[in-house]
Amino acid sequence: MLRSAVKEVDIYNRNRETLFDLRDAELRARIHTLVLRIVMPADGVFDMTNEITTIQGLLKSPGLSLDDRAELDERLDRLKSNRIAAFDTIVESSKQLKSVVRQLEPIAKYSYENLEKVVRNM
Repeated sequence: MLRSAVKEVDIYNRNRETLFDLRDAELRARIHTLVLRIVMPADGVFDMTNEITTIQGLLKSPGLSLDDRAELDERLDRLKSNRIAAFDTIVESSKQLKSVVRQLEPIAKYSYENLEKVVRNM
């Protein structure tokens, strides 16, 4: 799901200059800030997942000292906690998407309500 969201943001990034076509500066800023509040933690989730996988592999090493194991376990716990916090940030930020889309409807002269219903019924 996060990978798909990041792909959608890639589309946003390729077309970001069209954001300046919006005359409402506050809405432009809100959209851009919201995208950043979703992408940055998503990147962190991916990075932390990779690091967690690496540490889990290191913890399987037979010659690991107890001190090193304890340090890796502590680091692993911290990464897992930070990853959950990053994901929670994404979820909280994504709740603002509906409001932003509603603000764009009059500009687009289109209601996205039907699309929302279709998505919910899938």
